[in-house]
Formats: sequence, structure tokens, C-alpha cells
Amino acid sequence: MRKKKHDIVQVLDPEDVTDLTDAQKELYISLGYQPCLLSSGKIKWLNQGQQVSTLVRPQGWSRLIPKKKTNITSYKRRRRRYSNPVRVFLKENWVFLVLLVLIGLAIYFTLTYLA
Repeated sequence: MRKKKHDIVQVLDPEDVTDLTDAQKELYISLGYQPCLLSSGKIKWLNQGQQVSTLVRPQGWSRLIPKKKTNITSYKRRRRRYSNPVRVFLKENWVFLVLLVLIGLAIYFTLTYLA
């Protein structure tokens, strides 16, 4: 799965964060987290590894690693085709419809040539 990327604007001082209690701040600091201001305006607590990976990671890092070519047909999704109701009716009842047409032709020829 793809990891979330954070654009860190600034590493904040833990004393400036007001949305957590002192006990929560101490817990995060003891675990090695620091508050960081993200480009979205949110404050996220990140450790050093997360900060480095988000600050240093270039935008096109995946382009440097060549991708393994996959079989296109194996990943091609098939769309469900919504069929026309008239076609469905004709496919299901074609024998009955052919019999009706034959009976209708028989009645037509009987009335025109015998009358």
C-alpha cells in the first residue's frame, strides 16, 4: 500500500501546541515524537525517521526505480455491459416469436389465396 506523504512546513516547539494536555505531550516527547506543522495546516506528531523521510524524499523517487512490466491483459478490468432490454427479450423468446411470425404468414396466405 502507498504511504501517506506529509509536506512538513515547520517543526514546532512542544510548548506551543495547545490541543493536547501536558501528560499527552510528555508521553509523545518520551516516545521521541515532535510536533510538525503540515502544509494542510494540521499539527502531526512525527518521529525523526518520519520527518527525514518526508523532508528528503523527492517527488519523483519512484521514477528512478524501473517498474516491472506487467501483463496488461491480466489487469485489464472488464466493464459490465448493460444490454438493451429489447435485445434481451429477443434472445430469450426468439423461438416463440418465429412461431408467431410463421403462424401469421400462414393465416395471411390462407386468407388471401383461398378467399
